[in-house]
Amino acid sequence: MKNTNCFIWIAFVLALVSCKVEKDYQKAISKNNIETYESYLKKYPKSKHKDEVKVKLFQLNQENDWNLAKFEYSINGFTKFIEKYPDSKYLTLAKENIYNIKEGNDWGNATNLNTIIAYESFIKTYPNSAHTYTANKRIYEIKESRDWLETLRDGGLNAYKNYIKNYTYGPNYDLALKEIFIIEVVEPAWRLAKKINTYQEYSNFLFSYSNYPQADLAKSEMYKIEVKKWQKTIQVNTVNAYNNFINEFPNSVFISLIPEKLSAFEDKAWSNAERANSISSYKKYMNDYPDGVYYGYAEKRLIDLEVKKIFSGEHGFLPPMQKQNSYGNTRYLLVSNLKIKNDTRYELTVFFSGVDSKKIILSPNEETEISIDNGDYKVAAKVNNPSVRPFAGKDSFKGGIYSSKFYIETRTYFR
Repeated sequence: MKNTNCFIWIAFVLALVSCKVEKDYQKAISKNNIETYESYLKKYPKSKHKDEVKVKLFQLNQENDWNLAKFEYSINGFTKFIEKYPDSKYLTLAKENIYNIKEGNDWGNATNLNTIIAYESFIKTYPNSAHTYTANKRIYEIKESRDWLETLRDGGLNAYKNYIKNYTYGPNYDLALKEIFIIEVVEPAWRLAKKINTYQEYSNFLFSYSNYPQADLAKSEMYKIEVKKWQKTIQVNTVNAYNNFINEFPNSVFISLIPEKLSAFEDKAWSNAERANSISSYKKYMNDYPDGVYYGYAEKRLIDLEVKKIFSGEHGFLPPMQKQNSYGNTRYLLVSNLKIKNDTRYELTVFFSGVDSKKIILSPNEETEISIDNGDYKVAAKVNNPSVRPFAGKDSFKGGIYSSKFYIETRTYFR
């Protein structure tokens, strides 16, 4: 009886222990953390759940180590993870991360070195990298830059042609084309301009190639020619010389000096004309200075002298012009209107010499009307036939309308 009671007590204790183990297992499963699982295994090393708990503990340690490796994100961290968990579900991802880290490091090294060899080595190691396009682009840029510098050092036609052949889309393609154009076109044109060595030839060159280096040289040569011509013009010191300079160098810096010199010549010419006071002297002034400041004075004096010449020579009597009926008071009018008709078969010239001198030329049968200042005038007329003598007379215009008809009679009488 005593033994039986002892057996029952042992069974009861075992049942209590078993119940405690199961309860702690469920508690560990519920918490599902490393500390609880480690505590459970330490407390119940022979539990029927020990293998299951060890698996869960391994999984948690693996997840924890994986998260730590991802956080560290280094080759060493992922390598240790693989060594510790060679059969992990994260094995492929860990290897990919190691590859990506190596690729990133190698790309950084390649860009720091920035050499063709570095980029080519990277491409060979990582042919499918996202950086492959950039690496190839950098290789192209380095080669292009190197070859362009070599082309510039060479400076020859073939060097530039080889460049555009190899780098159709290169950044210096247009510059290379320009250099080829300079060598093939601009330089021969410049040599020809230098050979001819005239202002016009340099000007033609400048017009065609103003955006090229030789343009400044052309301007310099043009200026030298211009200065030389100006010095010669000053030495000659004639109106024709200055006018020729203006025609040849219309944009010269010396143009501003010419008006004063020409004005001095004109003043002298006018002074000579006045001193001579002859028909020929005034005609010469008017011919030499058609836009001269004294042209109007010369024209009046020429008419006055021509009228004087007719009056002093053999001439017929020219009666006054007929005044037509006027409407209103004309005493305050300052000018008179003259109607003139040429009824001859010759060209007729009529001169008015007075306060306002005029010269009127009419073709056969032509009629005209002019205005003239009021006053006393000497009037003369002649035709372009030397056998018909001129006529002359005096007239006075006091405002209003006057008319005269010129014709030729066998008696050669004008009225």
